[in-house]
Amino acid sequence: MSLLSIQTWWQALSGPEQIYWGIAIIASLLFFVQMIFSFVGIDSELDIDLDDADAGIGIFSVKGIISFFMFFGWGGDSFLRSWFSSS
Repeated sequence: MSLLSIQTWWQALSGPEQIYWGIAIIASLLFFVQMIFSFVGIDSELDIDLDDADAGIGIFSVKGIISFFMFFGWGGDSFLRSWFSSS
């Protein structure tokens, strides 16, 4: 697949599809880097501790946030494709 065909494919996508694909690709790359680091043994869990007693917010991990965005991107694109292909 040449760079020209990737650029043509990207330009053929609608605005929402470009957003979902962009989120999915970036988050997937970060996810796979984390997975490789885990296999190698460089598994450092970075936690963001939001101590807000009123809101009851616990701990958010970087892995959890990256996983959320990865599935958000892929799920959003899948939803768009299934929603608009049936109409």
